[in-house]
Amino acid sequence: MFNSQPAALSRQLSDLRAAVLWQESLRQTLNSATPSIATLGLDQAAVDILRSGAPDKLAWQILDSSAAVTRTYALWEQAICDLVEEYVDEISKLHPTYNGLAEAVRINHRVGVGYILSKWAPVNTLFSTLSEDAIANGLVDGLRGNTYKLLTDAFLTDSDNYRADVVNRIFAKLGVENAFARACTVPEGKLLFDRITWDGDTPANYLKRIITERNEASHGAVSNISGSNQLVAYADFVETLCLCLATLLRTQIIEAGRSTGATKEVAVAVKKYTGKIFGSRASQRVRLEPGLSFFAGKGLIYEITIEELRIGNAVVAEINAEAGTEFGMRLNRDLPEGASLLVLS
Repeated sequence: MFNSQPAALSRQLSDLRAAVLWQESLRQTLNSATPSIATLGLDQAAVDILRSGAPDKLAWQILDSSAAVTRTYALWEQAICDLVEEYVDEISKLHPTYNGLAEAVRINHRVGVGYILSKWAPVNTLFSTLSEDAIANGLVDGLRGNTYKLLTDAFLTDSDNYRADVVNRIFAKLGVENAFARACTVPEGKLLFDRITWDGDTPANYLKRIITERNEASHGAVSNISGSNQLVAYADFVETLCLCLATLLRTQIIEAGRSTGATKEVAVAVKKYTGKIFGSRASQRVRLEPGLSFFAGKGLIYEITIEELRIGNAVVAEINAEAGTEFGMRLNRDLPEGASLLVLS
């Protein structure tokens, strides 16, 4: 849950960083007084050809900067849409009846559906890819007590760029308040976000800077040209922020599942040892084996995988535990002492 989007974004931003750094290496090589052909594995003739056809250095930097910030923002915007779509799907699973949804979610869904229908036309509009039936069916089915599907677009009608305040508005429609600031407190982003704050900035302003540069690039009035290190830093920021948002949303779903009875504790990691090994105790009858995945955490929730099980000092292939059974387990990630292992049914 909320793993596939961060993984896909990470791959795409890795490609972007590689392209930015390669272009910078090429530019430095061609503009140096004595090109280091070993850097790029080129012979002197190839370097001479490249140098003679190379664009003006400033024009080249403007193009690279504009392309990178535009792509970075596009990936950020798509990531938010993907996270909203997954969250909408998960809350629908938790609440099989439309009336079971939180009132704020139902209201915002209804308002969003109405807005989209008011703007809809079969061609040449923002929502032309949707049919009228697809827009209305989820609401109609839900109100009639039938199996329903929430329309993700109903929560994504804000046309502003996805700055911090807009991200907050989007997720507030889904019952997740102050999502941006809360995501910035997730430990995975702490070092990065603390460094931004230490430099006199804030994560919200840092995101705003990316968006400002992107908008300037899109409209041709480029006043900021970011170097390769800054462009890589922008990619790092977006990747980290999306990972933190995913952690926050996963935690929200698991906590919401407690109120519906869908989230159940199967064990507690009672005592923490070195090497991600935990002395644990079963909370109910459960079958465990290496390779099984669970949700786990204390406060924030992550997906973890059991790598090894032990009874005493003996490594075992599986455990059929009753409530109160004590055992050891090695996990693929660290957890705080006292963390719960959970399943979402």
